[in-house]
Amino acid sequence: MTAGERRRAIWEAIRVRRHDKIQSLHYPLYTTKGTGGGVHVADWYKPDQKCLSEKEQQFLEQIGNSLSGNQKAMMDSIIKKFGIQRSA
Repeated sequence: MTAGERRRAIWEAIRVRRHDKIQSLHYPLYTTKGTGGGVHVADWYKPDQKCLSEKEQQFLEQIGNSLSGNQKAMMDSIIKKFGIQRSA
């Protein structure tokens, strides 16, 4: 094996290891093509921020349905900030 072949083998091993590590992290990734394209983490994903469980969010949504005015707006804000982002 030549030095160049050895370098390519090492780079390939590093690439595979990084790919495996990224996949094991379970980040919400998506890709885009073209200029400015690449691999991106979803804007809503905040790894250092706690979020509501599905049951907690449903509970707060139920309570929110009985609110009005500023209280309803506050509850909606809390759910938007800490809730699970659902596809429209």
